[in-house]
Amino acid sequence: DGVIGDEVLGASDEKLRNFTSRFIGTSRPVLFEQPPKGHPMHGFTDNYLRVETTYNPALVNNIAIASLDEIIGDEMHVKSNSLSQS
Repeated sequence: DGVIGDEVLGASDEKLRNFTSRFIGTSRPVLFEQPPKGHPMHGFTDNYLRVETTYNPALVNNIAIASLDEIIGDEMHVKSNSLSQS
């Protein structure tokens, strides 16, 4: 039934948001990937949070320590404005 499916997805989204929220204000290692041209960089923390930051060619396929600043969008990934090389 579509109603039950929607309830399950809603509960899953809420659990993901609660999990992600626990890490806002912390710093985590992130492995960044090469983005498509003109797009922000994305990578994943050691606990699989998706992180977005502005493009920096020095970060491609490298690990950086990212400050996890805010949850953005319904995708529940994290915006980082502060990075340092690990």
